[in-house]
Amino acid sequence: MTTAYHVRHAICARLRDADPTRYPTLPRERVYPNRVRPLTVDTLPAIGVYTLGETPEGEGDGGLFADHWRVRLALSVEVFAAGSAADDAIDYLVAQVLALFRADPSLGGLVEDMTWIETEVGLDGEADRPVLATGLTFEVRYVQARDAAPALLSDLRVNLGAPFGPDAIDDYRQLG
Repeated sequence: MTTAYHVRHAICARLRDADPTRYPTLPRERVYPNRVRPLTVDTLPAIGVYTLGETPEGEGDGGLFADHWRVRLALSVEVFAAGSAADDAIDYLVAQVLALFRADPSLGGLVEDMTWIETEVGLDGEADRPVLATGLTFEVRYVQARDAAPALLSDLRVNLGAPFGPDAIDDYRQLG
């Protein structure tokens, strides 16, 4: 897998496995790396982790022949909540996400560092059931060796079910 894949999944694991006595409201089983299916209001709160882009910075000669690159990965952690207390829930969830990342910005040594860049808030839904989405953008820095080849996907699945409603594991089929 690529380093971006490992970063997304390490962040998801950190959010799922956080100490429930210190982080009681994290939606542990509803933390998704690159979720593309819509979430229903009944499945909120939820968190999605998305890669926004990567920028390599060559070392040595600065080109493709460099031994390694420093890479800046733009990453978004989106926190979703619904209902009349969605604003308070979002604030609390965002604070928990930031506290977890501040505790170990290297993700256990996987990356050099993480920097919180910005937070954007969006509102959707009906007036009586507002849905808030807060996107936290981070810059994640890591080193990639020139000859590091990404591993092939060994567990690639596709959802063959309808593109709406709650997830059902039976909708997914093994591809690789």
